[in-house]
Amino acid sequence: MIYPKRLIEVDLPIKRISAHARREKSIRHGHISTLHIWWARRPLAACRAVICASLWIDPVDSLCPQRFRDQAVEIITKFAQKAAADGCCSPENWSKWKILVKPENKLDSQNPKHLNSLRYLLLDFIADFANWDNSTQSDYLETARALTQAAHEALGGEVGTRPLVVDPFAGGGSIPLEALRVGADAFASDLNPVAVLLNKVVLEYIPKYGQRLADEVRKWGQWVKEEAEKELGEFYPKDEDGSTPIAYLWARTIISEAPDDGTGIPVEVPLMRSLWLAKKAGRYRALRWVRDASGIVQTETLEVTYADGITRNVRRPLLEIFEPKSEKEVEKGTVARGSGTCPVTGFTTPVVSTRRQLKIRKGGANDARLFCVVLLKPSTQGRFYRLPSLQDLEANEKAVTALREFTSLDLIPNEPLPPQGSLGFRVQLYGMEHWGDLFTPRQLLALVTLTRLVKTLTPSPSPIGEGDMIVGDGDRIGDRIGDRIGNRIGDRIGNRIGNETSPLLLREKGSGDEGNLSALVGAKRQIPRVLLEKARELRKQQTPAEEILWECLRDRRLLNLKFRRQHNIGQYIADFYCHELKLVIELDGGIHQQTALRDQDRDRWMQEHSIQVLRFKNEQIFTNLENILAEIAHLLSPSETPSETPSHIQSPSPVGEGLGVREKDLANAIQTCLSLAVDRQANTLTSLSRWHTSRENNEGLFARQAIPMVWDFSEANPFSGASGDLDGALAWIFDVCKSNAHLEGIEGQTEQTSATNLFYLPDDAAQFICTDPPYYDAVPYADLSDFFYVWLKRTLPPNLSANFSNKLTPKDDECIVDEVKGKDKAFFERTMGKAMAEGRRIVAPNGIGLIVFAHKSTAGWEAQLQAMIDAGWIFTGSWTIDTEMGSRLRAMNSAALASSVHLVCRPRSNNEIGDWRNILQELPLRIKEWMPRLTEQGVVGADAIFACLGPALEIFSRYSSVEKASGEIVPLREYLEYVWAAISKEALSTIFKDADTSNFEEDARLTAMWLWTLSAGEPSPPAPLPDGEGGEDDDDDENTSKKPKITGFSLEYDTARKIAQGLGAHLENLTHLVEVKGDKARLLPVKERAAYLFGKEGIIPDIPKKKAKGDKQLTLIGVLDELPEDEHGEVKISRIGETICDKVHQAMLLFNSGRSEALKRFLVDEAIGKDIKFWQLAQSFSALYPAGTDEKRWVDGLLARKKGLGL
Repeated sequence: MIYPKRLIEVDLPIKRISAHARREKSIRHGHISTLHIWWARRPLAACRAVICASLWIDPVDSLCPQRFRDQAVEIITKFAQKAAADGCCSPENWSKWKILVKPENKLDSQNPKHLNSLRYLLLDFIADFANWDNSTQSDYLETARALTQAAHEALGGEVGTRPLVVDPFAGGGSIPLEALRVGADAFASDLNPVAVLLNKVVLEYIPKYGQRLADEVRKWGQWVKEEAEKELGEFYPKDEDGSTPIAYLWARTIISEAPDDGTGIPVEVPLMRSLWLAKKAGRYRALRWVRDASGIVQTETLEVTYADGITRNVRRPLLEIFEPKSEKEVEKGTVARGSGTCPVTGFTTPVVSTRRQLKIRKGGANDARLFCVVLLKPSTQGRFYRLPSLQDLEANEKAVTALREFTSLDLIPNEPLPPQGSLGFRVQLYGMEHWGDLFTPRQLLALVTLTRLVKTLTPSPSPIGEGDMIVGDGDRIGDRIGDRIGNRIGDRIGNRIGNETSPLLLREKGSGDEGNLSALVGAKRQIPRVLLEKARELRKQQTPAEEILWECLRDRRLLNLKFRRQHNIGQYIADFYCHELKLVIELDGGIHQQTALRDQDRDRWMQEHSIQVLRFKNEQIFTNLENILAEIAHLLSPSETPSETPSHIQSPSPVGEGLGVREKDLANAIQTCLSLAVDRQANTLTSLSRWHTSRENNEGLFARQAIPMVWDFSEANPFSGASGDLDGALAWIFDVCKSNAHLEGIEGQTEQTSATNLFYLPDDAAQFICTDPPYYDAVPYADLSDFFYVWLKRTLPPNLSANFSNKLTPKDDECIVDEVKGKDKAFFERTMGKAMAEGRRIVAPNGIGLIVFAHKSTAGWEAQLQAMIDAGWIFTGSWTIDTEMGSRLRAMNSAALASSVHLVCRPRSNNEIGDWRNILQELPLRIKEWMPRLTEQGVVGADAIFACLGPALEIFSRYSSVEKASGEIVPLREYLEYVWAAISKEALSTIFKDADTSNFEEDARLTAMWLWTLSAGEPSPPAPLPDGEGGEDDDDDENTSKKPKITGFSLEYDTARKIAQGLGAHLENLTHLVEVKGDKARLLPVKERAAYLFGKEGIIPDIPKKKAKGDKQLTLIGVLDELPEDEHGEVKISRIGETICDKVHQAMLLFNSGRSEALKRFLVDEAIGKDIKFWQLAQSFSALYPAGTDEKRWVDGLLARKKGLGL
């Protein structure tokens, strides 16, 4: 069956969306990226835009229901009236809204000519809604939600329900959050319990409690901070003048292996990458070695006990702080790629010895050298630096002693790090084997204290109003039960649950069973109608036994746990289900009676999906209800073994007393948010944090997606009032809760499960699957998240600790390439294929899918495409959204093929076989239809390639397989070769608008297409990097050297090969134009072609790596200087390029060298400039070479000479 197209299948304003997505990288306050670190989190702008475009119908499509057109016109006109009045939109769209509101411009949904305008107004709205500033504006939210609802109901959705958006790789929660924002239901799942917890906060807690949660987090966060400061303040003493240390700067040390210089005392070398402390415009602070008059570095002799238990006499080089006037005054650091250079002797201890020494000291954090303290002074702006004092050292030693009192408790994370060689990890090489090894004793003491305070805290939320909370309503409940089973038993049950605080915790006024099913995904979950109707029928026909048990379970009457009745789980309908504990209660008998065999199959299925089942007979409810409730209560009651607390530590104040009759779920939400604050502190309180010299602040561990070695690290003071402290951690979380409070009342659902087994969802349950899956070996999510997991398992409230009961996060089913774990490329692709198939299962026939893919390898995304086709998906579109800053991922003169490719797809409902000949006939027509339209919108280069990829793939993927006339099945890889060829040819016709491309040789065609592929509009300015992205590591590989600067224009080799093949060019014959090294191909800069272009008799002279003193420099000028001269002393060009491209490059080089006469003779006398194709190619190169490059300047200068030469 054919369904109406969605907007994303026909168009998308990717340039404007990309601009908002890039800008979002610099937005901090209130953004979910500041709630907690998660790696490669999708920008909200891009997610919001593609979700809207995927859920909303294209009004131009002939199958679009008229109902949606009518409602869309009404909704967008209403928005236009508000936008035109208050200007809450971009300047470019404001004029459109003003025009629309004029009576004579009123849209007519019945007029076909107006539908195209409606389409682009919807796209304009999406472009503006992608702006972070508009994401919480009521006008935008109301409009987006109304359009989402209108589209859902027009497509057959039940009135009052919302479309279900599923993200099976939910990660940091961007996609499900935006689904809620635009008015859909959201189901977020992930295998990783840390990701599940983050989604629970964003999708369940914040929408449920809104601003109230933010206020409570601030209140109880302040209490935790005050209590922690009472216990830990002595370990972070202030200076006598009131100055507050905000950071302690440490360096790991090694013993220099220099030969004995006669003193018999070795030198202790502090491993410091740099001696800079502050390095920004107008403010330089740095360290330098203390030297005597003769320049010898001074030392002090100390007796030091190291972490290996050995006490040594060592000479410690002395440092002092100074204000350099220039960068040249600051010496280099002492460590480079793991090798430590002694500042006293100059001897370099190799990295092998560095590793050996630090390995036996578990990384060297526990005996590191404190070399500087950073201060804030009262009533004085800026940071101040001083050398360590005796007070600093004593405070640290006191912390070491205090930590010993906690060693017998399970508060220090002793879980193992991943095996050595694991993806993204280097620290195991230096003896760090357990997660606790990443911290200094004082850091551990601080984190253990915060963990214990949060763990034992039982916050009692402030009342929300008189009469809103009803507590101890056991008498009324007992009366209702008594009506059914007798007053005596009813009274006993009423007394039990009304007077004992353990079973009865809370009932919110007005809540009832109507809200229980809806709470699953925020509103009624869209499920197959047959199952929905069956559940409703069973709910109406409850047996007397079920009615009685429901009276005891409903409204959170048992242990404050929420039960649902007649609840859909997979293909089954459970009598009663508790989502929090994954517990099913079944009553056998009555209209629900089934055979014993059926019950066994049902129970087995539940157990396979980690759902516990309790079965009772109906008769037991009538005769033994009290004991049944006691049995359930006993089973569900969390058993907690109190940890013994050191005697000098005070227990938390009794603020939590009485919580048994207060809002336990809100308390859990508060405690969870405070646990995330502890995680934020762990990120900065680690021996792998840095001091950022240009920003003068603490930089956390996860400046990038790895855990590398850090030689000199920064220890933040959690009570300093500066970056990296506890106040900041709490403030970030408060801001996220506050900024997303507008979602209140729109809850989502979060589950921990593998994307290959979404058993919570029945077939055809979702209207949209939107996900950003992992990319081969790009990010080791499970291993990295263990850093936080080991702290969360020690801080979370008991009822949320079920997902944190294992030692570490699940690894066996993680979809990743990690050879150390035995997971190769085949494993990844097999697992991804299963996930794509499971996604296909849960999407309704008229639903849609969108998969975000950003792997740099074309082989990588080809495998992704194949997995989706095999799973039963049809591609209907593809768009690239540049979500990264131009100064980072899209490096200058390198391809942007690693941008986020959004693959749009639909479920395939047939198993037809495609004819290869018909597909090849249709392919160029489809590309020709798309390419000009993309060019008009400014979509060029790699963006255009991938925008054409989706429509091209639709032709192929609409069939279960494609066969040649011989019966041979055509693999996707072969088809993609034709796709690249078609795109390349169409792109060339766009590049050379007024020229016949057949007139240009292969080098010109390849150069033009290569540069076009790299083109992507204006570069983006740099912005601060969010946690978990960017940054550098301390690579310690002794076998590598500093990488030279790469010039030229780089593409992945496979991409270059496809482009060349599509153009009929052969890279092996173009070595004078393209250099291939490994998996990269480089279009040579024109100046590197000088020797080839001007070499005598075509022989390329050897270019020596080092020129001897007095030798002529073999640069461009040198090459030209070696050419013969005429009688006037001008260079004589003895060799004219064989191709037009060669001739243009020769002319560019002559222009740059200032050889004006030679250039004139080349163009005029040799008649090169009289060939119109020469100037056509030069003009095209001018449009294609990136701004700011030499080539762009040279070719523009050449074109400027044309008129003056009379050509």
